Amino acid sequence: MVFNFRERADFEFTALWQRGDSLAVALDRLHAIQPDKSAGRAPRDSMLPQFEGIDDWVPRPYREALCNAVNAGAIALERVLLEDGPVVSLIAVKHMDARWKSSSPLRRAAAAVIAYWERQGVDPGQGHLHGSDIRDRATPYFAGFNWRYFGSIPRCLTEFGGAEWVEVVRPTRTQPLHSLRIAPLNRGVLGSSKWS
Repeated sequence: MVFNFRERADFEFTALWQRGDSLAVALDRLHAIQPDKSAGRAPRDSMLPQFEGIDDWVPRPYREALCNAVNAGAIALERVLLEDGPVVSLIAVKHMDARWKSSSPLRRAAAAVIAYWERQGVDPGQGHLHGSDIRDRATPYFAGFNWRYFGSIPRCLTEFGGAEWVEVVRPTRTQPLHSLRIAPLNRGVLGSSKWS
């Protein structure tokens, strides 16, 4: 039902139902409307190339905050497809064993993040993994899953001297592990940005 809009509309209206019509008549009218073949998808708000294909798993308020931080020069945002691989660090393996069972998607995400850090030459003991330190209390490397700790990202990258935050946007047991790597560029701007 549309009220008080007909005069302002820049398109034709079609009455779907009038008093006395049956449901079948209204459905026939509805199905007779053909889609506009020239119409495309509406532009998405708060989009960056890094969100393409994973935007359904990045809540809009988080996309807005990340876009604002990128546009302000506060952070660099990189899309990373994490690979499954062996974790070499025994302390990291013990940490994962204590937190997740082997079939957990969070365990798979944790192992992929740790393997990624190891390939980058990072000691996993310097990592803070989904809310918990692996070994050290001073940890410049952070990772989170499913945006659970999203509000902590600016503080971790500013007050705690974080070098990066790796967010696994949708941990899964079998599907690709799409992630976003967030690195601080300007800690002053990041610390004063609105982020919720």
